[in-house]
Amino acid sequence: MNVLTRTRELIRRGVALSAVSLSNRGARQQSRCSQRAQSRRGGTPLHGWLLAAFFAATLLAGAQPNELFQKAGRAYDTGDFAGVAAAYTALIQQGYATPQVCFNLGNAEFRLGHGGAAALDYRRAWHQAPRDADIAANLRFALEQTGAALPDAPLWARWLQSLSASEWRTAALILFWLLAVLACLDLLWPARRKVFRPLTFAAFAALLIALGGVGYWLDLQVRQPEAVVMLPAKVLFAPLPNATEYYALPAGSIVRIEAQDGAWLRINHAGRPGWLPQTNCVAVCTTPGG
Repeated sequence: MNVLTRTRELIRRGVALSAVSLSNRGARQQSRCSQRAQSRRGGTPLHGWLLAAFFAATLLAGAQPNELFQKAGRAYDTGDFAGVAAAYTALIQQGYATPQVCFNLGNAEFRLGHGGAAALDYRRAWHQAPRDADIAANLRFALEQTGAALPDAPLWARWLQSLSASEWRTAALILFWLLAVLACLDLLWPARRKVFRPLTFAAFAALLIALGGVGYWLDLQVRQPEAVVMLPAKVLFAPLPNATEYYALPAGSIVRIEAQDGAWLRINHAGRPGWLPQTNCVAVCTTPGG
């Protein structure tokens, strides 16, 4: 499914899901506030006013994301893609940078003709949900429109990309405790050592693989983080405005940041290092570990 055939159902589904989650969150917050109020009935009137103000602020804060989802839905219905992009950008700024929000923001940016911004949003969605077929298809389509291409990845890297950073961390944590339990059983139950010893080694091997996945995403998001070129740019041999041009990059190109020198970034694209002004690139992961 490409960008031009994406329907408004995703937005409406997001509205419904967010409404349910926010109402549940509000109910839990109301319950906690009620318990606090009952336990402090002997407090001062000022104390009560503070609790009431806190409760009202909590409700207002909880309603705002739902209102933004609804605003995005209404804007999409009327073809106001600038309004859609503004609503989803506000959601991301509030910390709701889910794969669905990033994906829908990418759709809006693409319809506005912002190829670099669309590629950035799709890549952010992909970092959180690398197995999502729609995200991968729209990312490829957006890059094709700008003349960019996905970074080449060896087979082992593509395999590690089958799980996200958070999924690899969860797997590593589970395998660590499984390994600890099996190791204890192997020591405490010698009669069953022939059973527990192979399982212990298997859990250890699986843990090493999971740690490899964690390390791969850590490198992709922190050590040499990915960034997207927002507009067509010229990569230079040195971090100087009058330096010799090395090669050109189209908007949407995905590069790796190797170092920073003041307002310049040393980037690497397809094995070719060079320098770009910092304003030309935007990091994919502002909060590593998606």
